[in-house]
Amino acid sequence: MKYIKFTGAFKILKPLGFEFGKYFASNHKAYSKKHGEYITDMHIWVKGRDIQLENFNTLMSYYIAKHIINDTYPVYSETKICKLNDKFSFTFEKGESKDNMLNTNTGEITSRSKLMVDYGVIDAIKRGEELNETHKYSKDGWREAIMSKRVISLVKEFYSKGLIELIEYRQ
Repeated sequence: MKYIKFTGAFKILKPLGFEFGKYFASNHKAYSKKHGEYITDMHIWVKGRDIQLENFNTLMSYYIAKHIINDTYPVYSETKICKLNDKFSFTFEKGESKDNMLNTNTGEITSRSKLMVDYGVIDAIKRGEELNETHKYSKDGWREAIMSKRVISLVKEFYSKGLIELIEYRQ
């Protein structure tokens, strides 16, 4: 199993803005770093010390963190708008990752626009076909992997301080 392990002391989390809570019927304990009322940047589960980034499962969080740590996670150095037609357009904000797609089987990362070309979605749209572009490539394991710069910075900070470790298999 691949996951991100929290290696620090739980007592350091509250001063960093994490809140303690109990989740689900069996009261799973976790520390959560929230942004606003509805967005959670990171969950650190007490049992197992697993970390989940935003709303991603443990495996996707592992792959995303691995790309962030290795500086292979695409972020954009400027604000730009990519417009495919009236129905599909993307805005890339400085320092964020708005176009990333992660393969949950392999951990490979690519851009949504490249997948839309590779899977023939753009050609279908130009022909006027109605379709949901994600259905074409989601069956092959591709999922949207958008990260805010807050989360990217948090992962880099935790890694540089030795507070997280990427684990290939649970002992």
